[in-house]
Amino acid sequence: TGGTGGIGHAAAIEFAKQGNDIIIQGRDAAKGKQIAEELSKINGSTCRFIAADISSTEGIKNLAAEVKKLTNKIDVLVYSTGTLNSDRLETKEGLEQGFAVNYLNKFMLDNLLANEIKNGEGRIIIVGAPLMKNAAINFDDLQMKQGYSLMKAMGQNMLAVHMHAQEFSGRNDTHPSINIIHPRVVKTGILRNTKGAMKFFFNLFGPLISNSAEK
Repeated sequence: TGGTGGIGHAAAIEFAKQGNDIIIQGRDAAKGKQIAEELSKINGSTCRFIAADISSTEGIKNLAAEVKKLTNKIDVLVYSTGTLNSDRLETKEGLEQGFAVNYLNKFMLDNLLANEIKNGEGRIIIVGAPLMKNAAINFDDLQMKQGYSLMKAMGQNMLAVHMHAQEFSGRNDTHPSINIIHPRVVKTGILRNTKGAMKFFFNLFGPLISNSAEK
């Protein structure tokens, strides 16, 4: 997911250099089709683009359905989408946006595409972050309608991702494998919805501590 920008795009380029058949997801159809055409010119690879909004359950289901039309096996599934919101944003389905983008689509796609993943090499890679201290899941207010804060949302959503990875791994042994990687600070657009101290810090020190998506 997220193959039209940032880490996802950089990963897609590397897969193309290896001559792989690639499927990328994004929301901008024109941009996605152009990138797919460019990647298909690299080292005999083929790249197909699926336009899908993975902040909605409908969009997630549609993405899975389109993937199934294109292939019956997945060797490597990379999740590279993410969002950080200083203010609470809702999806059209009333979900807290970070919950949907940072966690829910991964849980749903791993299950919706389980057979395809098992038919291939079966490697799932989630671009994420370490668990935050004192992170907790508020099951009484999962969508954080009360007392929302960016740090609470980050902690809850990443904890949910780690819990999903552990449960998925426990149910499937070593195949498919599932791993969460932390790329540290990377120059992407993930900070566009942040403000205040976090925005100030990364605007000031980001150029010094950030890596490019390619690295």
